[in-house]
Amino acid sequence: TCALPILLCYPVSLIFVVAALWMKPTLLAFFIGMVIVKAFSYALNTPVKEFIYLPTSKDVKMKAKSIVESFGSKGAKGIGSVVTDGLRSDVLLLINAGCMISLGVLAFWIVVALFVGKKYD
Repeated sequence: TCALPILLCYPVSLIFVVAALWMKPTLLAFFIGMVIVKAFSYALNTPVKEFIYLPTSKDVKMKAKSIVESFGSKGAKGIGSVVTDGLRSDVLLLINAGCMISLGVLAFWIVVALFVGKKYD
């Protein structure tokens, strides 16, 4: 089972980042957290996404990538903006709700990664 640990690296590392930010919500912690998330995204998430498309045809790869890019990435950013705008008056509530939502999404991501990893292997 080679794919499973690779698929779990990014979401599990993000859980640690979100938990650390929830415990110590300072501006410096958020800056360091964003640097870590961007670095992990570049080093782990992007190559793993390409790895998952290897057994598919070029047509399926193109369609799947466009769906993931348009609905996944941009949809998540849009939902995040709505939550941030709705809770901007109470920073503590925004941090708590944002961390809980992030941990929920990451838990779902891990379940999907487990399923995809088993299917891939």
